Amino acid sequence: MLHMRSTFTALLAILSFPFALQAGPSTHHGPHGRRVIVVRTVNCGYGNNCRQPMAMAAFGTAKKAVEEQNFDSARLATAKQVGSSNCFSTRQVMELMDLFKFEDARLDFAKFAYDHVTDPGNYHLVTTKLRFSGSVETLNSYLQTR
Repeated sequence: MLHMRSTFTALLAILSFPFALQAGPSTHHGPHGRRVIVVRTVNCGYGNNCRQPMAMAAFGTAKKAVEEQNFDSARLATAKQVGSSNCFSTRQVMELMDLFKFEDARLDFAKFAYDHVTDPGNYHLVTTKLRFSGSVETLNSYLQTR
């Protein structure tokens, strides 16, 4: 019971102070005197520190949530919500783009997702999911400004 209470207290402390996860690597002693290392794992955005894409299981769940939306606008909002707090591989971005029915949603998500990928060197592959040459040109122009 004591172990469960201290685990709950530690979890509550982490949830109450999310800035600690963004402050970079640090160490402190946990409730049982053990050394605990807190490492920043996700800091997406321009010049992102994304090093590891979503795990397959988590991505599968997120993809299903996007897929279950009735309209592209809702799919796009859900996909962006997932991307705001996670990192993607280029392949994962391409899989999500396949879920959009309309080109404008695919292009919008492709622009958004670039700042959230672990492998920006492979991002040129995303253009294969765009159907119109104008969209490819728009994405390429956008990426040159990043």
